[in-house]
Amino acid sequence: MTVATGGNQTAGGETPWTTRVAAFFSRTLEASLVGRVIRLLEVVDSTSLEARRMAESGCPLSGTAVLAREQTAGRGRLGRRWISAPDMGVYLSLLFAVAADVPLLRDAALLAMAGTVAVCRALEERGLTGVAIKRPNDILAQGRKIAGVLVEVPPASRGVRYQILGVGINVSHPAEFWSQGDWKVYPVSLEELGISVPPDEVACAFLNQMDRLVREPEGGADRVVETAWSELSGRAAPPNPGEVIKGP
Repeated sequence: MTVATGGNQTAGGETPWTTRVAAFFSRTLEASLVGRVIRLLEVVDSTSLEARRMAESGCPLSGTAVLAREQTAGRGRLGRRWISAPDMGVYLSLLFAVAADVPLLRDAALLAMAGTVAVCRALEERGLTGVAIKRPNDILAQGRKIAGVLVEVPPASRGVRYQILGVGINVSHPAEFWSQGDWKVYPVSLEELGISVPPDEVACAFLNQMDRLVREPEGGADRVVETAWSELSGRAAPPNPGEVIKGP
C-alpha cells in the first residue's frame, strides 16, 4: 500500500489526521487491489473531483483511493449537495480503469451495485443491522439515509477509459446536525444508532469489502453482486444503467 498525504494541519502538537489515518490503514487494510494507492487529504473540494484530477495527471487507475477528512463541495446524485463536515463521515472516491477482464469493472451499473453492497457489508461489519438499499444507490438504516454511492464516467484520460466510484457514509453526526438541511430522505448516522466508531475505521472496512468483490473469480463477481444487491434492495432486477451513472 502506498499512502500520499497532503494539507496537514496540527493544533497544539496534535498528530496530523493524515498521519494517524495512514498508520491505521497500514495496520488494518487487507485490500490487495482496492486501496493499493491512497491519497489522504485534510480538506478538499470533492474527493471525486480530486480523483479526476489525479487520473488526468497520470495516476494509477487500478483501485486508487482518495479519502478526505472534510469536503467543501461534496455532491451526490443529480448534483445534490453532500454535507461533509470534518470527522463526521466517510468521504471517499475510487479510481478504476474500465477493464474487460475484471467483471465489476466492465460496466458502470454493476460497479455502482458493488459499491452499495460493499457499503452495506462494511456497516454490518461495524455492528449495524437492518441495512437496506433504496434503488438505485442509497443505503438506508431504519428507513433513513445513512450512505450513498455515485459512479461517474469522465472522458478518457490519456486514451484510457476510467470510472470514479464516490462513497459518502454518515458516521458521527449528532441528531441535531440534520436540522440545517432540506431532505428528500431524512439522514441518520451510525452515532445516532448507537454505534460509535471513527470514520477512518468505516472507510477501511469498506475498502476491504470492495476489494473482495472486485477480486471475485471471473464469471462469479457479477452473480455475487446481483444476488446480494437484490437481497438488500428487495428487488429482483438490477437497476437500469441510466439510473446509477451521473455523467461529467
